[in-house]
Amino acid sequence: MLIHGGSRGDKSKMDRYCPLFAQRGFVVSTINRRKGTGINPDEIEMLKEAYRALQDSHAALRFLVSNAKEYGIDTAAVFVGGVSGGALMSTGISYMNQQDFDNRYSMITDLFGRMDNSTNELNTKFTVKGVVDMWGQIPDTEFISFEEAQKIPIIMFHGTADSSRSPYEKSLQIAERYQNLGGCYQLHTKTGAGHTQGISKYYIAEKTGCFIKRILCDSCNSFETEVDNQNLKCNNGLFLDKTPLNRTYIKLDPTLLIHYSGTYRTIKKRKRKITIVVDNGQLFIHDKKSEFKAKLYPESENDFYIKEDNIQFSFHKNEKGKVTSLTFFIDAKEINAQKKK
Repeated sequence: MLIHGGSRGDKSKMDRYCPLFAQRGFVVSTINRRKGTGINPDEIEMLKEAYRALQDSHAALRFLVSNAKEYGIDTAAVFVGGVSGGALMSTGISYMNQQDFDNRYSMITDLFGRMDNSTNELNTKFTVKGVVDMWGQIPDTEFISFEEAQKIPIIMFHGTADSSRSPYEKSLQIAERYQNLGGCYQLHTKTGAGHTQGISKYYIAEKTGCFIKRILCDSCNSFETEVDNQNLKCNNGLFLDKTPLNRTYIKLDPTLLIHYSGTYRTIKKRKRKITIVVDNGQLFIHDKKSEFKAKLYPESENDFYIKEDNIQFSFHKNEKGKVTSLTFFIDAKEINAQKKK
């Protein structure tokens, strides 16, 4: 579920994102919410606006989960996201409960009632699987509990020159909170970019799709990276790791490496070509189409990995010692590829 930002916008603002997520196989919905009525509101008015919008967002998610069968929604895989104020709604739904508001903003509850029973009469419970935070924030990272950090990964997109009420520092604070609690997070930073600027919608859709699929495959990994709007692939478009970090490697005789070089093809219907080359006494995987090239580090004579992405390759030999195939991981599944003769 995507939530728009701005005090004057509506759900049509999310039209630029919804088709891109739908094209990637996700059921996607965007919602309207109540907004503020004044120009340059003070902190109290902004808090009132945020709480009313949070009530509406909560109600919308209850509605979607209540009608999951009709819309084809997997209630075990519900993700929420938004831009700017919509991202604030997403973090609020995911990390803040009624007790948080009662303890810190009791007068808001007195004015508008509970967060989870306004707008409609549905009382359906839901669980958020992950958060997509685009130029957003959370009022206080202390709202993110240890349990929530463990169960609700977050992906963030932000520019360093954001001078809005959701500055870049807010994303850094969330990242630090997740680091301290051992949760999975990803922060995509665009240096020099302002609020809602500098990051392509295609980049956001693709990286978010990668993020969601990793979570669904129980292989979420944390990292911080600079935005490259031309890089629209998961792990360079090839692989998804499921191997441990902090690995070591050995030295192999360069004359042995030539036996691994060649073209390998997967044996499934959707064939994938893998090219292994030797360059300056080192073994590389090379994809000419995407211009991707990565060094393979040996753990043993037949087991290698890509150091940057921590991805495993295992070569297999026949009884005569000739390399005939390799195994690698993609989408957390083991894939075999035969060497072309």
